[in-house]
Amino acid sequence: MRTRTSKTFDCVTMKDDIQRRLLAEYEAVQDRYDSYWHFLQETNRKDPALQALREKLGFADPQRDQ
Repeated sequence: MRTRTSKTFDCVTMKDDIQRRLLAEYEAVQDRYDSYWHFLQETNRKDPALQALREKLGFADPQRDQ
């Protein structure tokens, strides 16, 4: 069996980068939200790709997930 010696991306680095970006966005607008959680919920509601994924998977409306 052959093992793969290199990946085209690093999942942990990608996750860390996304979290860093979201936190920076939140810090810029935190006065508009009660908490980081509320910011994330609003961000999720506005993301067309996430809306399509939630619909495809049959997840509840994120409005009710609060």
